[in-house]
Formats: sequence, structure tokens, C-alpha cells
Amino acid sequence: MKIACFGGSFNPVHIGHIKLVEALHKDGFEKVVVIPAFHSPFKNAFTDTSDQDRLIMLELAFKNHPYVEIEKCEIQRGGISFTYDTMKFLEEKYKNLGVDFEKLYLVIGSDLISGFGKWKNASELANMVNIILAKRPLEEIDFESLQFPYPHQEINNDLYDISSSMVRKRIQNQESVVELLPEKVFEYIKDRRLYCE
Repeated sequence: MKIACFGGSFNPVHIGHIKLVEALHKDGFEKVVVIPAFHSPFKNAFTDTSDQDRLIMLELAFKNHPYVEIEKCEIQRGGISFTYDTMKFLEEKYKNLGVDFEKLYLVIGSDLISGFGKWKNASELANMVNIILAKRPLEEIDFESLQFPYPHQEINNDLYDISSSMVRKRIQNQESVVELLPEKVFEYIKDRRLYCE
């Protein structure tokens, strides 16, 4: 079985996340594990929503994607989670469940290329998993000019100029976000008045 692991804050999950997961499935991945972070070591704590809100939005977003599994290990673990530890956990989990796989695949955005070497046990992580680089809008950085010295492959995903921070900012500015979010996620945010100051 080919298993892709895709982590992030998903604060909130948006159309760009959905389309990337769908691209992975079309590329032959039978399972896509979506891993919401409790608290990234490179970001501030998520003070504007609860972990439960983010989990509910992920469940709503992927309700009709039976190949998606929402993995709660980082939220349940609490504190700072490192990708290396999470991938070790998932490797053991699926082995214990008797799932037949050679290596897990780790999806990272091309915007993370320059900092990957600073990740915990980066070289060991790169040997443990198969790395997939997903394209992100280039913004101010020419990612194609950056060198990524670890074995990897790329996925030819469509680019959507969307970020969770953009969604939050537009909500705070009372601007429309309906086209940026899955319908059920939009309704949940609206009903719960999330991200409003």
C-alpha cells in the first residue's frame, strides 16, 4: 500500500489542501494520512481556534474522501511535535496493524525546502521515508533555484494561491472566503464565528 503523510496546522483547512490530497490519490496513493499539528516548533501556538475546531473542520472537509485518515497523534501527544517522531510513530502503527508498505511517503511543501536541514534528525528522516515535494505558489522565493540534497520526488499538483493565514486575515477584515473553503468548513466557521476579532 502506498501511504502519503501530510501534516500542517490546517487552521483552517482550505481548498488548496483538498486539491493536494486529491492529487496524491490520483497519483496512486491508496491512503492519505492528514496530520494536524498540536504546536509546530517553528510557529506560534494556535490561539484563535481549539484543536477540536480544527479536527472537526478536517472531518467535514474530507467526509467524502474515504481514502483520507485524520491522524490525531500530535494533538494527543501535546507539546512540540517533530516530524521525525511522528513518522516513527506512524511507521510502528501501520506495521503493528499489519499494513503492507515498504516506506511511508512524507509530503512537504516546496516552501519548506530551505529549512528542511534544520528539522530534527533530517538525514535520518530522509532515509526513513520517501519525500514528496508539493509545489506551492512561489511568492517572493524562486524555489526552483534552491538545492534539496535529499532523495525526493515531486508531485505535479495544481497551484492555488491560498493559505490559512490569508483565510484568517480575510475573515478578520470581513471579506468573503466562500471560494477558498469547502462548503461545510465555511458554514462551520460562520456558525462558530471563528477567526473573528
